[in-house]
Amino acid sequence: FLKRRKLLKKYKKNKKSTIKNLSKILKNKDLSDVDFASNIQNAMRNYLEVRFDFPFTKTVSSEIKEKYLFAVESASEQKVCAIECIQKIFCQTDIIRYGQKSFGINKTSFLENEKETLVDQLIQSIETLEVVEVFEIEKDKKEKNIKEGVNNA
Repeated sequence: FLKRRKLLKKYKKNKKSTIKNLSKILKNKDLSDVDFASNIQNAMRNYLEVRFDFPFTKTVSSEIKEKYLFAVESASEQKVCAIECIQKIFCQTDIIRYGQKSFGINKTSFLENEKETLVDQLIQSIETLEVVEVFEIEKDKKEKNIKEGVNNA
C-alpha cells in the first residue's frame, strides 16, 4: 500500500513535469521544426519510461503501442487509444525529423497551429494514461488485504 502511494506520487510529479516541459517547448519560438519534433518526442519518451518502467527511449516509434501493451498487465480501451495517439504523433514527428533523408517526403515543417494541436493531444493522452482504473484499485485492495493477513498471522 505504501509502495503504491510512493509510486503514485512519483507518477504525479512525472506527469506535472512532462506537461510543463511540453508547454515550455511549445512556447519556445526559436526552436526549428526539427528540434521541436525531437524535443516533444524526448519529453514523451521520458514520461512513458518513468510511468511504465520500460525503455521507451530506445523504442522505435512504430512499436510504441506494442511495447506499452507488453509493459502493462492490462489496459482500458481509452488508455490504448491514448497510446495510439502518442504513437501516431511520434510517426508524424519522425517525418519532420527525418523527412527527405529517410522517407523521400518533402514535408519538413509543421502546418499552421499543428504544433499546438500536437501538444494538446499529447497532454490529453497523458491525462488519460494517469486515470486510475477500477481494476487497479481492486489490485491494491487485494495486495493490502494479503499484507494485513500476513501481519495478523
